[in-house]
Parts: sequence; structure tokens; C-alpha cells
Amino acid sequence: MQPSPAAVEVRKDETTRLYEALIDDQVVGTLAYETAGGRATLTHSYVDPDQRHRGIASALGRVSGCDQSAGFALVRWPDPVSRCA
Repeated sequence: MQPSPAAVEVRKDETTRLYEALIDDQVVGTLAYETAGGRATLTHSYVDPDQRHRGIASALGRVSGCDQSAGFALVRWPDPVSRCA
């Protein structure tokens, strides 16, 4: 049985500038970013091929897009209220 998107935990590691997606405490995806001039840029994403189609990339995008501390406040989502709530 595949886990639902709710089973994906996302944590931010400011040292490595990565958002990490975890399922059962295993890193299954990453989203890299850089910051400059008060703005953040997403530079690379990766999801383990065996874990694809489980909502991992969506969870990484949702968390990073809602993280105003990283400088992603200018990201425009179709429905920012429901995605960041």
C-alpha cells in the first residue's frame, strides 16, 4: 500500500539549504535552494525513483512555497491560502 501525501514529512535543513521529504524517517526526496538579496531560488529537486507518484514532490513544493523565512514569499500559487494553511 502506498502512503498518502499526509504521510510525507518535510523538514528544512538551513545548513545544507535543502528541504528533505521523509517517509518513515528515511529521506526520499530533496529540494535544494539558494538565497541571495533576500530572495530564494529553487535550484534542484530529486525524488527517489522507487518513491515517485506518492505526493513527495508536491509536499516539498507546498512546504517550500509557504516558507516565508526562506524568502519564498513571492511565490504565486493558484490558491495560496489552502496550500499554506
